[in-house]
Amino acid sequence: CYALDSGTNPESESTSNHTQSKTEEVMASYRLESDLTSDIAKWLQRDGWKVYMEVPIGSGRADLIGERDGTFHLIETKLSMSLTLLEQARDRLYSGGVHFVTVAVPTPAHPRRSSFAATLCREWGVGVIWATPNSVQCRAKPQIQRPRSSIAKSLKPERLFLDDGTAGSNGSYWTPYKDTCIALLVFVKRNPGTTIKDAVAGIKHSYATDASARSTLPKRVMQGAVPGVRLDKSSRPFRLFPA
Repeated sequence: CYALDSGTNPESESTSNHTQSKTEEVMASYRLESDLTSDIAKWLQRDGWKVYMEVPIGSGRADLIGERDGTFHLIETKLSMSLTLLEQARDRLYSGGVHFVTVAVPTPAHPRRSSFAATLCREWGVGVIWATPNSVQCRAKPQIQRPRSSIAKSLKPERLFLDDGTAGSNGSYWTPYKDTCIALLVFVKRNPGTTIKDAVAGIKHSYATDASARSTLPKRVMQGAVPGVRLDKSSRPFRLFPA
């Protein structure tokens, strides 16, 4: 794959990888799609890519977007190869705003049965990655695209893949409320001991009115739903501090 392989040429891989032994057919695989996504993201990071998760794109979201030197690589991760995944990948070629599109799935127990899908992806210019918890193989090299638009504006810091294997949003969909939480945390760190009134006035929040925010946010903080922020109720007015 484009600048993803570590010293190997995906176009000239030996077929010995497919016939090593019977143990490959029962090799460790993935039970959760999130584990596969995390392994692919770490693999990208090791090759120097900045990785984003759950990036809004059109009416959906891309599982992973790698960015390096202004080049964008979109990777969809699924637990199996399917027509739905292939259709999704092909759609990303034309509407993704990226230079490369790849699909990543667990290494199949019977590689020959998956050869048709890989061949189809090659004809379209879509890359194919096979992965296990112990290895990542690029089976088809993605072809460079000339995007009419760019995905860059959708690559927000809170979507960055973190070293602990999560995204800033814990891998879940981003919401306006989560934007509010981030804004509140930043404000409180800059202004420890701030009053709720001042904090609400000082951030851009997702509530309909400031009054609604002042009423709801303290409850959310007490419930632990605003990571990194604690509420001090020892005196009035109540004050917010970094947790």
